[in-house]
Amino acid sequence: MSFGANYHYEKQPKILADGDYTITLGKAVETQVAGYPVLRFPFTVDGETEKVVPNYFDLFDCMNPDDPEKVAMFNKQASKIKACFNLGGHFDESNYIAWRGHKGKVRIEKSKAGFVNVVQFYKAELTPQEEANL
Repeated sequence: MSFGANYHYEKQPKILADGDYTITLGKAVETQVAGYPVLRFPFTVDGETEKVVPNYFDLFDCMNPDDPEKVAMFNKQASKIKACFNLGGHFDESNYIAWRGHKGKVRIEKSKAGFVNVVQFYKAELTPQEEANL
């Protein structure tokens, strides 16, 4: 058999340009990145039919509950994500399933290092009752 006999071209994902996008969440999954616990939110971009990059964002857990600054940073980021997508309830498997399909508006930008990331979560228009349940 010759080298590469089984090769077939795989279309490369489209890299999103800097800008604001409406995205729809898939099922969030608890995983690890470089040894740190994260909640990974896969998503699709409304209006895009092909595979795109990025197609997920991560929420890193607070590793030191005794550090008020770290706890505040986690609460701020988690609250932005929950307010953007109107995600109610605690961080647990039943809610990860319930959050699938929620839409929100985000900003995606390429970093100086060349990575394309979700950099901002826009707050959804929530009723006071919805906001109280986040």
